[in-house]
Amino acid sequence: MDPEFKALIDTLLNSPNDSDRANAARTLGQYVHDLSDEEYEAAKKALDKAMTDSNPMVLMAAMGAMPKFNRKTDSDDDMVLHGDDKDDILPPERAVCAVCGRPEALIPDGGCERDDCPYK
Repeated sequence: MDPEFKALIDTLLNSPNDSDRANAARTLGQYVHDLSDEEYEAAKKALDKAMTDSNPMVLMAAMGAMPKFNRKTDSDDDMVLHGDDKDDILPPERAVCAVCGRPEALIPDGGCERDDCPYK
């Protein structure tokens, strides 16, 4: 890792000066696209820890930087989303009851109050 990057992480995690910690968090957010994968993961972990900082200025700086860390990496804690395939999405006409017009997700177990409800 780059020595300047290491110093920035050390400042964020260990500096007694609140302003220096906040500046380190903001700087990580500004240069996120320049980080190697290893630096990216280290920065993400350091910012996550900074989210528990007792100083609101540091907390806000970390919160401002975190949304910029959206690069997909191979780490184990990355979320994998399912259900966005064409076959997983119901067409609008199948997402509602043909009888009462309610969304299928809102029809109670056992069907609605109508006698001709297909969900009974």
